[in-house]
Amino acid sequence: MRTKYWRHLACLAVLALSTPCGAVIDGSLLLGHVFVEESLLAEAANEFSRQMEVASEGQASVSVFPESTLCSLEESPAKLINGDIDFALVPTAALIPEIPELELFEAPYLFTDSNEAMQMLNFSDGFHELSMRFSERGMVLLGFLSAGYRQLISSRLITSSDVRSLQGTKVRVEDDPVHHRLFEALGMIPVNVPFGEIKVAISSRKIDAVEAPFSTALADRFYMLLSFAARTDHMHEVVALVMSQRRYNTLSEQEREWMHEAARGTVYWEWPRSVELNERARGELERRGLNLVNIDVEGLRALTADMRDELMVRFADLYAKMSAY
Repeated sequence: MRTKYWRHLACLAVLALSTPCGAVIDGSLLLGHVFVEESLLAEAANEFSRQMEVASEGQASVSVFPESTLCSLEESPAKLINGDIDFALVPTAALIPEIPELELFEAPYLFTDSNEAMQMLNFSDGFHELSMRFSERGMVLLGFLSAGYRQLISSRLITSSDVRSLQGTKVRVEDDPVHHRLFEALGMIPVNVPFGEIKVAISSRKIDAVEAPFSTALADRFYMLLSFAARTDHMHEVVALVMSQRRYNTLSEQEREWMHEAARGTVYWEWPRSVELNERARGELERRGLNLVNIDVEGLRALTADMRDELMVRFADLYAKMSAY
């Protein structure tokens, strides 16, 4: 992995010295993301690049830069808007400051299952509504991908399915008031920690737990630092495939068709693999010693109902359009 990492850095340095950020280099567009190369979302970025090449019959290509080699998670929205990068995979929580409607996706237990989530997010009137919001902020929404349902991975002993067993746990959260309210409702202590500092925060005992899909916990090797997990399924982690509007405006109609075709193909490719991968990751985490408890999900639903209902009311028009698929 490190060899690939430094190869990406070397390539990036050449690009930075030779041309403005985001410029097409020998027909290639640039896609950046923060995910480790072993993760499904990193594979999805590579799949988008492959599908772009197929759709264009080799006339267009996308160069992929993983693990924040092109931009950090926090920088991604501004760099897309400014046209400094062409594409990015961005967790929707990081886009809320630009697209407030995405806060709806943070509602706990918003979707019945992954298939419903894929349909509501990608093939509904809600997608078209959100596309307009992205365009207003200088970005083009190409599709929503899935990292899977978030679970609670902890260093604290979890021996009971009773939700009260989670009380007092210091859990890492993004700087997001919705996440704070969610865990406070469960009697937990939310602690802001940047994505890149999670392992240091665990080692220093600043936090006891992280929330992440099983596939992320496996890819990021959280099992080496944390010994227990509660299967909470509390939130579906959604990642947006986004393009810079400035770059989009320079493309021909044909090139735009290639891009949208590649994005649709990537959505269909990635969602079923996310479900399968997270189930495989769960089994692998248990094999590697993670102790898994099936927590009382109905109890969690009840404790977070007010928060979910509030978000659904606040974004009632968007939710109605998402439900029309």
